[in-house]
Amino acid sequence: MTIDTLLTANMGRERKYSSSREKTFEHLVEQLTRCFFQKNRTPVLMQDIEKTLVEFGPAGVDFALVDIMQNEQVLAEIASRSYLQGNGFYKIVLIENEHFNLRFHLYLEGIKAQENIHSHRWWFASLVTLGTLRSEVWVDSASIDAHCFEEIIYTGKRNAFIPVGDSSLELQDTQKLRRGESYICPTDTLHRVLANGNEGVSATLICRAKKCKGWSRNIVSSGRHPDLEAEYLNSKNLKDLIALYLTRSQ
Repeated sequence: MTIDTLLTANMGRERKYSSSREKTFEHLVEQLTRCFFQKNRTPVLMQDIEKTLVEFGPAGVDFALVDIMQNEQVLAEIASRSYLQGNGFYKIVLIENEHFNLRFHLYLEGIKAQENIHSHRWWFASLVTLGTLRSEVWVDSASIDAHCFEEIIYTGKRNAFIPVGDSSLELQDTQKLRRGESYICPTDTLHRVLANGNEGVSATLICRAKKCKGWSRNIVSSGRHPDLEAEYLNSKNLKDLIALYLTRSQ
């Protein structure tokens, strides 16, 4: 299927929603912004964010990506801040401002992940928009059967990792989320997304709140320190990735 054919097919689907603003990218950003100005406690705020993503849904993501493909200026802007992330996915940064970032994570078959167990400097809510997302949640452990890993502290791309010694962890939970399902991740949750392997294309839409802290934990469970050298996209790369996603989303 060519890109032109794909665009025509998705534009036809979008016309069914032409009388409503609820499936437009601009409306999603307005709704997310409104959530952040409601002054709720963080857990409640993130529940509102998650609900907003779910209501927008995979169909809304399809329409938003079609819009992006047809606007060369927007395509170039998004490509300039998007890249192949060392953890094994394409991080496509749709919006970034002082309150939140809206990202699209695309996992392809065969991309080798180096994902370590890690926490984040921010809360986020995530919606699976295609395929399945397999992940693990780990906790600090005093058990004699705990796994011992090297731990390093991460403070940002421009700073070196800080070794802090070994940590003992145990696996608390595993998750397998499918298209349309969602979750919230607080800052101190230790987790990792499992490598996609050859299970097909999967993707998530993520709204990341502003930083709550200046550092996060990185548990070197893969045996490799994270690679911070980003391979940024150009407009053609991004358009091809979106076309691939939309083809699989049909």
